[in-house]
Amino acid sequence: MPKQALLSTALLIVVALAFVPQVAAVQPQEVAGVEVTDEFSEAFLPDRPWETIEMAILLDTSGSMKGLIDAARIKLWDVVNDLTLAQPTPRLRVALVTFGHSKNPHETGYVKVETDLTEDLDLVSERLFALTSDGGAEYVGRALKTALEGLTWTESSDTLKLVFLAGNEPADQDTEVDFRDMSQEAWERGIEVNSIFCGNGDNEQAETWKEIAELARSQFATINHHRGPLMVETPYDAELTELGEAINKTYVPYGEAGASRRETQVSQDENAKKVSAAVAASRAQAKSSPLYAPDWDLVHAVENESVSLYELEPGDLPKELRAMSYEELFIRVDDMRLQREELRQQIAELGRKRSRFIAQQYEAKGLDDSWAFDSVLRRVIRERAEEKGFAFPE
Repeated sequence: MPKQALLSTALLIVVALAFVPQVAAVQPQEVAGVEVTDEFSEAFLPDRPWETIEMAILLDTSGSMKGLIDAARIKLWDVVNDLTLAQPTPRLRVALVTFGHSKNPHETGYVKVETDLTEDLDLVSERLFALTSDGGAEYVGRALKTALEGLTWTESSDTLKLVFLAGNEPADQDTEVDFRDMSQEAWERGIEVNSIFCGNGDNEQAETWKEIAELARSQFATINHHRGPLMVETPYDAELTELGEAINKTYVPYGEAGASRRETQVSQDENAKKVSAAVAASRAQAKSSPLYAPDWDLVHAVENESVSLYELEPGDLPKELRAMSYEELFIRVDDMRLQREELRQQIAELGRKRSRFIAQQYEAKGLDDSWAFDSVLRRVIRERAEEKGFAFPE
């Protein structure tokens, strides 16, 4: 190529790069007394924001809320399974924030970000199972402020952004941050704050929770957090649990956090089994869906082209794979992909049978779970997702 042409090409590249949108990193700051560090430092810009659903769960973990915590940890996978039915399949990010626990930092108003918005559902489960309840001040205003300003919400207005705020004391206890201001700010930012009062809706203490929903133009609901979640065991639970454990072997951990996150995957299987066969089966179903996509898994990373096998250093891989050639590693990863797809199909088929069995039991026994925490989440998510253009089967 002539020298003049080379210079022209270089100039065009420089000019083009100058017009590439740059995303400025959010500098560490303090939100509602919570120091926001590198964990929250990068703006999130998904490839398809209109297919992304973000859900922040804000739980009162004061002394009387054990039932609420149990419901959240037990029914997480049922909520995920309901979302797997959506078309197109959404990209799901979940965050967990707690407030009201006496052991949460005093300087933050007893508010704690357990995990930022993440696609790592095992991490969310891990944090849920680690929660305890203990008496403390329930500062709803600061909980909302932390959720709005301390989580890495998608910048696009196309993303469905939902907050589920649950508690049982008046929402106006915070003298530093007004929940009304935060509810209004949420609406202005396109984040929907759905308030869930744990108790009777006629209770005088529920009035401020109704006000949250009104100001945020969202929904208000009541639940009975003292009743245990409805769980229906089925003839398919044991086999689903076995398949859910078998699929673990198709995951190839890589990167700095790969090995530890793989251990979390196994430990969350154990947590689910300790609760009941029904919860273990529900988790197995969730693991067969596209919504379950751990970012520490090399198979998934190669499949969605976020990582190239050529670029990996031996130290990024498990010890048993470090001596492999590129061709051997490619064959191993592809073999895991094929095995996983086969297991996913088996789990999906059994999952459909399980879901039909549960629906039949609900109808035959007249079961009603409208009072339950997960029922509120599933109903609101469906309604808002449908308004955004997602479709669900009848």
